[in-house]
Formats: sequence, structure tokens, C-alpha cells
Amino acid sequence: MLVLVAAPTVTVFVQSFTGLAERSVTKTEICGPFGCAEQSGLSQQATTSDKPARRFVGLAHYRDRAHLAFGEIHHRWHTSDSLVNFLQKTLTLPFYGALLFTLVYTLIVTPLAILLGLWLACCIKRLAPQYRAPVVFITLLPMVVTPLMGALALFWMLDTHAILGTALREISGNNAFSLRASTPLTWLVLIFHGIWQSAPLAFVVYYAGLYTVPRSLQDSARVDGASQWQILRYVTLPHLLPMTIFLVLIQIMDNFRVLDPIIGFAADGFARTLSFNVYADLQSDAIRMGSAATTSSLMIVLLALLITPILIWVMRHNTQHSLQPGLRAHQRRSFA
Repeated sequence: MLVLVAAPTVTVFVQSFTGLAERSVTKTEICGPFGCAEQSGLSQQATTSDKPARRFVGLAHYRDRAHLAFGEIHHRWHTSDSLVNFLQKTLTLPFYGALLFTLVYTLIVTPLAILLGLWLACCIKRLAPQYRAPVVFITLLPMVVTPLMGALALFWMLDTHAILGTALREISGNNAFSLRASTPLTWLVLIFHGIWQSAPLAFVVYYAGLYTVPRSLQDSARVDGASQWQILRYVTLPHLLPMTIFLVLIQIMDNFRVLDPIIGFAADGFARTLSFNVYADLQSDAIRMGSAATTSSLMIVLLALLITPILIWVMRHNTQHSLQPGLRAHQRRSFA
């Protein structure tokens, strides 16, 4: 299993340090009514060869404008009159603009989807038994629909001539109103779609977990006069902590690689993610394979930075709980 995980990761990192050899790349000048432009492409020898010649480029992909853009960052820092102006200029760079939306999407969708799943699980568990099965089925429908189809359905519903699009224009009183017409509205729609798509997983996990909470603990809390909120806070949620940690890790990893809604909603003009940058590179010719690998490598590093604090906290929490029985036994021996 370790080899299956490590081999593709190592391959991606190695690919990020290589590029096509100069003899594999040709530059052609294409002229049109608005002037001439130079376009790069693969030579005939490279296209007919199964393995185009590649060369080691070191950190060139990481330093270029499409990624970390150290030169552009340095220039913008010295030409900006304020920190806000510097950030605005920096976010126009492809990597940093995609990174901003990826982080915003991940950090908003993850907690809201988990909270919505917990709320749905608690509500449905309180329903009468004969109503639970159909409600559970309806709640799980977003998991049945693939993310791309869900995004396409939302795209069609928000069209200016569709039901939701027409209703929003009537409510706003603006015939030109569209949720796809600006960056904030597009981000809002994508985040809503992400919560709708991710919440059923949290619901399934919490719904199963609620049935594992010891009934004796809940009854004891009620006898002691605890309210429903206090039982949830001090009895149920601590019992569901391992499931919550599992959901946080899974949701962060899943939301960080979001791609389907961007394609299905045709939102790349207002919102781009790191995964979409990889997708765009892979849709071009082999010249940008190194660029795609570089973005993927940076995604792996950033994702590791996001989940490492959670894993460290889990390790410390488990260590403390494993030491508590020994400490109690030592204290009993000391008092004896």
C-alpha cells in the first residue's frame, strides 16, 4: 500500500523538475489582422516519438509566473504603495488567485458541511421510525449525483431563462441579474454547491455514530437534570469526536482538490482552483506537463500543511488518554 501511494507522488515531484528538451520544442510566428504572436509547440520529431526528449530544469517551473512567481512577487512588493495594493496585485497571478479560492472554499465548506450533517442526523434520529427511511433516502440523494452532474444541473437551473434564474430576476427587480455575472456571486454558488454535495457524507457518519452513544450515559445525564443541549455538548459530541476528526480530514482532502463544479458551472472566469490549473495544463500539449506536475507537487505540500496540525493534535490527545490510566493507578498507590 505504501508503494502504491509513494510511487505516484515521487513521480509527480520528479516530473516537476523536468521539461522538454529544446530540440523537442519549435516556435512559430503566427500573424493575423491584429499583429503577430509567437506560439510554441512540439516538433514533428517529438510528436512522432513515444518519449519526447526531456531535460532537467531544476526549480524553473516553481519560480515561473504560473506558480510561485518569485520575480513578479519581488517586483510587485517594491512597486506597491500599500499592503492591500500588494495583495491585490499578487492575487492576479495564476497560482495565488487559484490558491485563494481553494483555501476559501475548503475552509468554509468543510465546517459548514460537517455542522449541517450533524444537524440533519440529530433531527432525523428524533423522527418517528416510519418516516426515517424515506427522509434518509432523500438526504443521501446528493451523494448519488456525481459532482459534475450536480454542477451542470445547477448551471442549467441558474440560466437566465430557467426557473431559478427567472425567479431571481423577478425578486431582484433587475432583468440583468445573474448569479454567474460577478466573482462574489459565483463564489457563493460554488460554496453552496460544495456544502450540498459534502453534507450527506457527514450525515451518514454522524447518523450511524448517534446509535453508538451509550443510552445509560444519556439517561444518567437526564436524571441529573441536564438539558438536551447539555447532553449533546457533554455526552454526545465527546463520543463522536473520533468521527468528527475523520470527517474533518476527509472533507479537507476532498474539498482541497475541488474541480468538477468549476468545469460544470463554467466558472473559471471568476473562480479557479489549483486542481483546475492542473486540468488546464493537461489539456494543452506536452510542453506543460512539467507545469501540471509542479502545481500538483505544491498541492501535496499545502495539503500536508493543512492536515498536519490536526494529526499532531490527535497524536497528543491519544497520548494523554493512554497515560491517564497509568497516572490514576500511580495516584492510588501513592495515596495507599
